[in-house]
Amino acid sequence: PSTQSNREVRRLSGALSSMTLRLLAAREAMEEKVRLRTLELEAANRALDLQARTDALTGLLNRRGFETQMAFALALARRSGRPLGLITLDVDHFKRVNDTYGHEAGDEVLHRLARALQTRLRDADVVARLGGEEFALLLPETPLPQALRLAERLRRAVEAMAVPPVARITASFG
Repeated sequence: PSTQSNREVRRLSGALSSMTLRLLAAREAMEEKVRLRTLELEAANRALDLQARTDALTGLLNRRGFETQMAFALALARRSGRPLGLITLDVDHFKRVNDTYGHEAGDEVLHRLARALQTRLRDADVVARLGGEEFALLLPETPLPQALRLAERLRRAVEAMAVPPVARITASFG
């Protein structure tokens, strides 16, 4: 009979409607899960990129990060015709520090030196640890005479730094 057939069609229609709603909800939940996983992956990639460009001991840029900054700064200086200063420095007799006082003391020297350099530079300047006890300072819009004066001020500041148990350190700047 048609009334029974209509009841069956209504039940089937209701079941299909219910399944459709469950499928749509499952799809939404899956899309949200994918969105969250994508955000997590992007954050992990940013962290890996930062780790790849950062020196773990000092928190400064490493050689790879510095080279990227240097290429950008050089291109900008060439295009604008503005000066670009570069200072390199190397801690004097650093092997002796490690051999005499141990690597922890050597690490402390590098850490304090990094902080001393950062606090004496402008926000636009870039400080990097190139490796070992070698550092580089990138100084946008800094002519040579100003870079030379800064290098001398930094050399004196490093020489005046006390780093227990090492006492005093010196560095060569160029």
